[in-house]
Amino acid sequence: MKTWTFIKSINPHLASLTSLVAGLFFVLLSAFLIWKNTNNFPLAVPLWFSKPWGEERLAEPILLWLLPLASLATIIINFSLSRIFREKERVLFLLLIWSIPVVSGLLFYTLLEIIFVAT
Repeated sequence: MKTWTFIKSINPHLASLTSLVAGLFFVLLSAFLIWKNTNNFPLAVPLWFSKPWGEERLAEPILLWLLPLASLATIIINFSLSRIFREKERVLFLLLIWSIPVVSGLLFYTLLEIIFVAT
């Protein structure tokens, strides 16, 4: 399989560190926002967007902690898998590494929208 030249020129240690820091930044910011707004939440917040419109979409505010925990689980799994593929599959390594801040950022944005709607 042919690997593009720009993929070979990327420093794997710098890419891993940058991605990890960005992902952890979003997790910590999410945890801070939940902690800071705990007293401002109503009895139920919209969380289950895959359910039909109505009461089924609502959840207790304590379940908002699922978003930073899911982000943290994604960081751990992707970072662990990327260490396996670092030398063998460079493209897969980069996809795993750079999906960390993307997923963490999207989960943070989701949390931010829920907080804006709920408070």
